[in-house]
Amino acid sequence: MAENLENSGNIYDILGLIKPYWKKVRWFIPICLLIGGVLGGFLYYKKSKESINFYGKSTFMLSSDDVAYSPGGLGASLGIMLPGSGGGGNKTILLELLKSHRMIEKTLLSSAMVDGKMDLLINHYIELNGFRASWKDKPDWATYTYPKDYKHDSIEDRDGFLRTAAISVANYYTPVKTDAGIFEISFFYPNESFTKAFLDNFILTVIEYYTEKKTAKARVALNYAERRHRQLYGRMNGQQRSLARNQDQTSEFVFIEDKVPQMKMSRDIEATAEMLQEASKSLAAAQMSLVQETPFLQVIDDVRLPLAKLEPKKEKFGLIGFLAGFLGSLILIVGIIVARDFLKKQKEEYLAKTA
Repeated sequence: MAENLENSGNIYDILGLIKPYWKKVRWFIPICLLIGGVLGGFLYYKKSKESINFYGKSTFMLSSDDVAYSPGGLGASLGIMLPGSGGGGNKTILLELLKSHRMIEKTLLSSAMVDGKMDLLINHYIELNGFRASWKDKPDWATYTYPKDYKHDSIEDRDGFLRTAAISVANYYTPVKTDAGIFEISFFYPNESFTKAFLDNFILTVIEYYTEKKTAKARVALNYAERRHRQLYGRMNGQQRSLARNQDQTSEFVFIEDKVPQMKMSRDIEATAEMLQEASKSLAAAQMSLVQETPFLQVIDDVRLPLAKLEPKKEKFGLIGFLAGFLGSLILIVGIIVARDFLKKQKEEYLAKTA
């Protein structure tokens, strides 16, 4: 039993092993503290120079996937395929659309009030980031402002800067689709007014763009049905007026043969009336299809002032820097000392064997 205790060792044995290294390491502790202090102070200073960001979040929902439309009924009888029950595909497409730089570009080209001034968001972005000062040597850019009617792909340099700005802004926002199908868009920026304006305009831009593309085919079908209906309606009115004039010009004492043109006009009116009736059905079906194709996007939580402040965590990073610098340098020094002693011992054993 006593032998087992001796073999197991005790705290004094462990301290005995550590003591030689402690005598060597303790002289380096002030250096480790200095390294930790320098690194922690650097991180603290760097974080203290960062701007305070204002955080906003907006949520909205897409309900078109939750409503099932029957492909039968009036549309099927007219040969028109109405939308069927929706799945998760539309929400996936919408999420990818929220991540698109193109949507950010469109948002930056929308007008908003920032710090009491109404202008395009891209022009606000230029002013807030101080690009004017860096463009003093560029005559084409020094006083340039994007016009309200600016179109994409118009001027290569302007489009290039717009895309660069969109990529930069994308680093400040995060779109997320929750398990419940709710879309959340978080955005932070050093300017509170710009943060709110960007979120408000971004939601509207995405909703308008998604609705426009989602209903494109239905609107084409509706326009065709409306033109066809107006054409047939006008034709039937013209035919009825022609028949009425012919009847006015014909006396009561005529031969049956002389009434043949009127009979032909009556048949034409009947044929046109049948086509107009079918056109009316097609128009109603096209209107129904457009209503069903139109997605229902509703904002749940909008952005309201004042926004939450995201202040730089300088104390946290300063402490992390200090601990990383102190412990990292200490571990490095201990490792060097242990390795040197190990190599020294190996060398002594080698010399002893070769002696």
